[in-house]
Amino acid sequence: MAGVYVCARAAVHARSARSPRATTAEPSLSVVRLQRPTGQAERDLVEASGWLAWPPRLPEQPIFYPVLNEWYATKIAREWNVPHAGVGYVMEFDVDAAYLSRALPCSRWAVAA
Repeated sequence: MAGVYVCARAAVHARSARSPRATTAEPSLSVVRLQRPTGQAERDLVEASGWLAWPPRLPEQPIFYPVLNEWYATKIAREWNVPHAGVGYVMEFDVDAAYLSRALPCSRWAVAA
């Protein structure tokens, strides 16, 4: 069925667009919650990993691009994944804020002490 869904299991938090938000803990100050729009194939690979790892990048999609908010991730899933794959998902995941500060210096990753 065509639509956009927000997925979750364990490390990847989720909800269906047709049901209330799943009860997941809000991120702590030591993590940054990111979202990633995906299609069915990528979602299935994340599920196969036990919801713990993203699959290797495809040659035609070499960049892993999470986004900072659910609204934008849903927009991408709706406008790209649904027309191309018939369904789109928004995967939420937490990343250690200290790691992001080292790997991607950016004021948006700053964490209050």
